This record gives sequence, C-alpha cells and structure tokens, in this order.
Amino acid sequence: MNLNFDPLNVTSTEFGVGRGSGDEREYISVPVDTTVQDALIEMVTMTWDKMQNNYGQNDGNVPPRYEPSEKYESNEYVYIEATEPMVKPLANLHKADNLQVSVNTMQNLNTISCYFVRLTDNEGNRLTGLRQATYFKGVLNKKLIRIIDDALMLLEDKVFKLDNDFDLLIDSDRLHIWRPKAFEILNEMKQSLLDAAQTHIDALQQEVPNVDFGAIGIYASSHPRAARYLASIRKQNIKDIDSDRLRDLCDRTGVEYDEVDGKMNIGDKHIMGFLEILDRRRYGIELIQDSPEFYKAASRQKLRISR
Repeated sequence: MNLNFDPLNVTSTEFGVGRGSGDEREYISVPVDTTVQDALIEMVTMTWDKMQNNYGQNDGNVPPRYEPSEKYESNEYVYIEATEPMVKPLANLHKADNLQVSVNTMQNLNTISCYFVRLTDNEGNRLTGLRQATYFKGVLNKKLIRIIDDALMLLEDKVFKLDNDFDLLIDSDRLHIWRPKAFEILNEMKQSLLDAAQTHIDALQQEVPNVDFGAIGIYASSHPRAARYLASIRKQNIKDIDSDRLRDLCDRTGVEYDEVDGKMNIGDKHIMGFLEILDRRRYGIELIQDSPEFYKAASRQKLRISR
C-alpha cells in the first residue's frame, strides 16, 4: 500500500493546532519558518517509514483495515478509507480550505488538544499528519535549561516540543493509522459510533430480516462497546447468514432469544453475546471427542489458507 502523495516533492507546508472537542473543536493555522517546516516533513517521513517497517510493506504485504471492535497494539499500522462516515471529523480537516490563521493561539498551550501539518506536493496532492498534544503539555510544568554563552540558564519561555512522528497520516484515499488509540481520541470515535448506531441497525435489519434489531438499537445507542460491534459487523458478510446456523450457534454458545412473529428477539442480557456472534467472536472447537469447548475472541484475524 502506498501514499497518494510524493514526500520528496513538497511545494507547501501548513502547520496548525486543534482546540476544544466535539462541536466546539476548531483547527487553526499557525505560521512557521522553514526550519520548522523541514522538521514537520521529516516527521511525516519518519511516520511512514515506521508504518512500512511495522507491516513489512517492502514485501508487498497489505496492513489490516481498522475495525472499531478490534483491540490493537499501541503502535500498529492499520488503515481506513477516507470516505468512511465514522472518520468524517478528521476527513473534514484534511479537505478544509482557508483555515483561520492565528499566532496568538500559541500563547495558551493548555487549550491545545493536537497539532497537525498539511503538505501539498507538485501534483496538487495533499497529505495531513496529526499528533495528540500530550508531551508539550507536560513540559509546561517542568523547569528546562539551555546553554547560553557556555553556561546553563533556566528557560522561562513557553515551550512547544515537536514529536518524532505523527499518530496518523491522511491522504485523499485513506487514513493511515500508526497509533489506533490516539486516532480514536482525535476522531472522537466514542461519540461518532454512538451517533451512527441507529444507521447501522437500520441497514442490518434489511440484511437480516429474521432478527428483530429494535432492542439492540436502543441498547447500542448508549453502550459504546455495542456500538463498536455494530460498526464492525456492518463490514462483515451479513446478508448471507443462514438462519438455522445462526440459531444453532446461539443455542450452543449460551445466547438466549425468543421467537416473536418469526423473528429472533434478543433480551438485553444477551445482546452483547449476540453481537459477538455476528462479529465472529464466539466460536467452538472439539479437540476431544464429545467435549466441545466454546470461547469468546477478544481479538481476531482471519486466516488465509491456501488449498
């Protein structure tokens, strides 16, 4: 997988910061000199190199697609399409034109939640890098020193320290994610998924008509983990699920349901278990004859077996 961007032919560099959260979040452009611009380009290159090394890009491997229900390492290269509705907050930053410009924003570092760079190459392609503003907030409360005229002196100015890499990179096609947890915070994923729960429910109800998703939708609208499962399930092959096999797996893995007007009706206590089944997280094995064992997968990765 490649970037839709040429980091060796950058024609413009824009630095900025983000403040606030939710509907109150705003992104502000801050002028910087060429030395800072060069450092930001170097951060982008470092991030991409780490992603490639993490998933063996040089061997032609493709990183896994980000799934909200999956658990990831602190540093792990995954991706998601830029057109995916759940990433709209960050996609909007990437596409935004004419951001507000302000130098005074840097006077109050405690209000800054993230910083970003937006690069443009000689073909007009844009690349955005984002990083949570965690380190430099800690610097504000520490005493720093520097060498001035061969002597160590206390540095009393406000300090903004750039990191070595970004949490994610965005091009016109995808969000290339290096730190999944940071990505979720920057994208305010929890609220995005809760807001999208009913949309997923409506689609699932059409694809699996033998299940009553009404109670599941109500439950997921206020339970973030259930909302994560719904977003992940929407990317699975759902419409071809066999009704009898679904009922059988529920019976074998302890997920209780009632039959109402020919539809499976799942009670609140078993909704999470049912969503785990649809998300391929409840499974059984029988290595010992007549001794079936059933498990729940905290994380899963589909095996690609050659026959």
